[in-house]
Amino acid sequence: MTVKEIMADWLVANGYDGLVNTDAECGCVLADLWPCCEEWGECEPGFKGPDPTGEADWLIYRTREAADKAREVAQEAAKDEMASKTPRRLPAN
Repeated sequence: MTVKEIMADWLVANGYDGLVNTDAECGCVLADLWPCCEEWGECEPGFKGPDPTGEADWLIYRTREAADKAREVAQEAAKDEMASKTPRRLPAN
């Protein structure tokens, strides 16, 4: 068993979605741990959530609460976008 496999097993067993290094602005999911091949010793377990800025498909957050908050923000933004695209009916004359 490799260190990568041990790490992935531990992350899954403890409910994490991947790793994050906020200093390096880096995050990876379980399916693709350490794609950067950088030093991962400073990485922390984290939770996957949407990127509220829309710059990326997802981010890894240090806490579940931060990932959940990002999810709420993204859902509100999607509602606002849908509302702005919904045709408005004009009152009948």
